[in-house]
Amino acid sequence: MKHVFLIKPSPDQSKSDSLVKNIARVMKGRDYEIYFSEYKDHVMEIVNNYPEKNRLYSVGRDGFFNQVIQNLVHTYHEVVCLPFGTGNDFYHAIHRHMSLEASSKRL
Repeated sequence: MKHVFLIKPSPDQSKSDSLVKNIARVMKGRDYEIYFSEYKDHVMEIVNNYPEKNRLYSVGRDGFFNQVIQNLVHTYHEVVCLPFGTGNDFYHAIHRHMSLEASSKRL
């Protein structure tokens, strides 16, 4: 199974660079790809390039997670929510007692 990271870029490039380094560290030895959403409907185009079941990681705020979920309807993909914003209400609602570092170790 391929691990596909869909990332909503941060205005602070250093945060995006740090994120990519952390993904590479955690995913070492696994089959993965990283995409930065660059324009409207980019997520849809990326998802459409993966017809077989994969694990997709939504890395962004709640709105970006919603966009990813909307594009996974009627697919067999798995989805993982990794917060990369300030509020991240959805993530905190489902992982009340788990830090981002702890949840990424469960991959």
